Amino acid sequence: MSDLSRHNCLRLRGRDSQSVPWRLGPGHLSEAPPINGNFLANDIPALVTAAVHGQGLVFAPLPFVLPLFRAGALRPVLPESVSQPARIFVHYVSRKHLAARVKAFVNFMLEHLRGHPDLISDPQTLLAPFVNPRGSAGTPGKRIV
Repeated sequence: MSDLSRHNCLRLRGRDSQSVPWRLGPGHLSEAPPINGNFLANDIPALVTAAVHGQGLVFAPLPFVLPLFRAGALRPVLPESVSQPARIFVHYVSRKHLAARVKAFVNFMLEHLRGHPDLISDPQTLLAPFVNPRGSAGTPGKRIV
């Protein structure tokens, strides 16, 4: 992880206009190594697109990058540092007088997200096909953290 300071890291802009730290590792034990880079964006898809075009390393949620791993457009760099999946919450005012469209949306999201293998599987299991047996990431090419 200390090698990250020698790479161009594509950074996400936080609410305070500062770069969001990369939390690498499982859960509350995660580390925030110093990162530097010449690209700061407001959204993750922009960072992922920049990584696909060879602009640097990106720290992004697995659902954004797994299709790109499968296509060979990106590869993992620090697979052992993947954190646990984030939880998804849907907030609305009250269940008591829930509008039909809100209820339909919540049911739609639950149906599509609960069974999605990329969202319910163990992150290490999802990354295993893209990591060689020695523990370093697969073939040369574009990289992602």
